[in-house]
Amino acid sequence: MDEKKTRVLVSASEQTEIARAVLIWLNTYEDKPKKVDFEYLGKTSGICVSVVQAAFKTRQYITGGYEAQFQFQVVLRLIADDVEKRLKADEDLNKLGEWMEANVSSLNLPNGISNSRIRRDMAAAIMARYDNNAEDHSITMTLTYEVI
Repeated sequence: MDEKKTRVLVSASEQTEIARAVLIWLNTYEDKPKKVDFEYLGKTSGICVSVVQAAFKTRQYITGGYEAQFQFQVVLRLIADDVEKRLKADEDLNKLGEWMEANVSSLNLPNGISNSRIRRDMAAAIMARYDNNAEDHSITMTLTYEVI
């Protein structure tokens, strides 16, 4: 998208519906370490979906429909006191990213929203370390969908 163009955001209710659908979908992933939450991690462990930026329209159709993108991260917090745990955290998130790409057809989007596809924008990597030895590892994904 041209950097000089103004991004037109989708409605707040649409973004909430998309985020809710993604959260429900991620909780169907059998190899997750625990239940996926939304924008919340415990002090020492947890996994959550975090919105990177507001969903925005990437293409407007003359019929009134549009294509939009929703960018999000899946963040995994753990106490990683050795290299193996750090590598395992990234490996687990990368497997989740691969699962999302392979299973996007099972994502149950709200009525009127279709033709979704998802891609990994960044492979899993450490994003933050804290004084209590907790670490956050994340993977960044973009969901593209159409509203007809």
